[in-house]
Amino acid sequence: MLNWIRRLWPRGHRTVYCFHDGTKTRYADPLVIAREVERLCPEYTTLLGFLAEDHSFAGDSGPVVDDLRQQQKDTLAKLVKVAREVFGVQKSPDPLMGFVLTEAASFKLLGDWLVWMSTAAEDARPFSNWPSRASPSMPPDSPTGSSAGSGSIEKT
Repeated sequence: MLNWIRRLWPRGHRTVYCFHDGTKTRYADPLVIAREVERLCPEYTTLLGFLAEDHSFAGDSGPVVDDLRQQQKDTLAKLVKVAREVFGVQKSPDPLMGFVLTEAASFKLLGDWLVWMSTAAEDARPFSNWPSRASPSMPPDSPTGSSAGSGSIEKT
């Protein structure tokens, strides 16, 4: 009698990453994407960190700035290549266009996936008051700001 309700009730929650590859919406297992990104570019976190760094200390011109700009271009090209391969971005039938997605859109695919994974990791924490992975854990016997002044202080 209640079988129709049972069919409507979800049997389990399955987390699947959804993205648009320039031609259609695709669904993929996020851990398979992570494995492929790691396989193709194990140093992707270092490369992303390099792109995020402030290089204004080098000035506006000179050989150091030229070298930094070339390194940034090479790093970005490598990450775009990884994103296109992992997410299956296809070449366009138009020879002038190259790929269906631009370099910026391909790089954004990688960035969106990283943000999605970070959000999924935060959602997977058992309790909302547990510290996130990024925050350092404090040992239980260490003094904190509120308890540091609560003990006796020796005066010399």
